[in-house]
Amino acid sequence: MKKIFYYLLIAVASVGFVSCSNNDPDPEPEPGPGPNKPDVPADFINSFFVLNRGSNAENGQKEGTLSYYTYSPLEGKLLSSALTSFKDVNDQWLGINPNAMAVYDKYLWVVINESNRIEVIDTDTRKSVKQISFNDQKFAYPRQIFIDADKAYITFSGDAAGQDAGGYIAQYDCKTYEMLQYLPVGSTANKPDGIVVVGEYIYCADNFGVKTDDSYENGNQVVRWLKNSDWMNKAESNLESLPLKDGVTPTDIVTNGTEIFVRCSGIDGQGIRKKPSMIYKINNYDTKPFCEGTLMKVDKNNLYVINAPENGLQKNITYKCYSVVDNNLVSDLLEPGEGVDFPKSLAVDDVTGDIIIGSATMVNGYESKTANGYFKLYSSKGKFILKGETGIDPFDILFLPKK
Repeated sequence: MKKIFYYLLIAVASVGFVSCSNNDPDPEPEPGPGPNKPDVPADFINSFFVLNRGSNAENGQKEGTLSYYTYSPLEGKLLSSALTSFKDVNDQWLGINPNAMAVYDKYLWVVINESNRIEVIDTDTRKSVKQISFNDQKFAYPRQIFIDADKAYITFSGDAAGQDAGGYIAQYDCKTYEMLQYLPVGSTANKPDGIVVVGEYIYCADNFGVKTDDSYENGNQVVRWLKNSDWMNKAESNLESLPLKDGVTPTDIVTNGTEIFVRCSGIDGQGIRKKPSMIYKINNYDTKPFCEGTLMKVDKNNLYVINAPENGLQKNITYKCYSVVDNNLVSDLLEPGEGVDFPKSLAVDDVTGDIIIGSATMVNGYESKTANGYFKLYSSKGKFILKGETGIDPFDILFLPKK
């Protein structure tokens, strides 16, 4: 890992730095990206899922897959891997364009956009226990999910008429799988995307604004409303707008329960890049640019950011860790030269601090749409541990909660 720089203004000091190089005779302890690995039993096993979106290859739409892995953090050894874990157990494909996943109790909720359903999977057996179909609902084409307490909050990019027909947000009971209420947001926050719950509020990224004659206005806001309000009766009058100055197309939103960050892709509705991919920090009604980045995760102390600004040809990729406590504290997330070819996903284990990055495979300098991808696993200090194969387009990674 490169040197960590602390830019901290104080009355009697200037800029200083601490090195974590092994060449230092007596290096001082340094925080590093993520918690120190705790003492764990010798038989401790960690596990994670990788959600692969598949591709629209020339020979037709390829189904998405769910991969499952276990490894020993102490040995740094992959113990098991199943590239098509869901199909292996259930004898059916996962669905077309799986887009997100979240865990409730021991059940994995997988959002499958173009198949218009959620698959609920037992994480112990990888067996499907419930399919929640939206074919008989007003809302359709689920995109993102966030689980808070016993409720799942799901965003939808359209309705029964198609993906370009407004947008909805629905609340489901995680125990009964019952739909509790929904909120049409198409005239205010068309194509709602990333969603989180913090305190009494729900926050949602407005991917595109209201529909025009031939397209959509570019989204440039996060909307929020009270979690316990009566959505269906008050409808969009509940929505508050949190503008993102100079932001273009908010997509992902993450939280550690206190801090909230949203990423604007910078790409407009016509697929044209208007701005760099920028991450904003939300503090009540205040929204400010925080850093550039194309992938992000957050834990209690740090925001982990990968910035891969070139489409197709991945050059000048940076891997950074930003303190959410002190904005002036920035470190390199990985040791030099230990990155991936084409970053697609990022996960950080909140217990061990281990880091996983999913990557597409490059062919002739470009992202392959038909070849399997891979992941790299790193320690909390950014040291490479192991590598494994994934399916096509490893879009999301999720560590399983520790039992």
